Amino acid sequence: MKQAELYELAFRAWGAARQVATAIEEMAELIQLLARIRRYGSEGDWDPERIAEEIADVEIMTGQLRHCLAGVTEKRIQRWKRHKKRRLWKRLKAAPITTFSYVYCVKHKIPMEPSDTPEGRLVCPACLEEQNARIPTD
Repeated sequence: MKQAELYELAFRAWGAARQVATAIEEMAELIQLLARIRRYGSEGDWDPERIAEEIADVEIMTGQLRHCLAGVTEKRIQRWKRHKKRRLWKRLKAAPITTFSYVYCVKHKIPMEPSDTPEGRLVCPACLEEQNARIPTD
């Protein structure tokens, strides 16, 4: 079954109001998970499988909204995405690099930190230590 057919069946079975409510619930679940990660870091809910599941739920529901809400065309969505990406790029070029305490290394589950490079890229201190330990010294 094609994705469009599946989404159409869902809207016919449960109606627009229920599917919109479900989309809100799925988005709220992702928001709650991300809030716990931000608040508790690696001690919280840092589970890549769970995060992927919640993102998948949101993407499926936004796919249904895209398909079944009148006037929400792919062309409109793409136009807005281009606009918002350009705005993000402008903001990034003007933004100073800071430590984001909610960006964690997947391997070590510790906060990433800006590196000493001119770009100030975020790096994991433990990964950096491991890399440095592998460099032979003469």
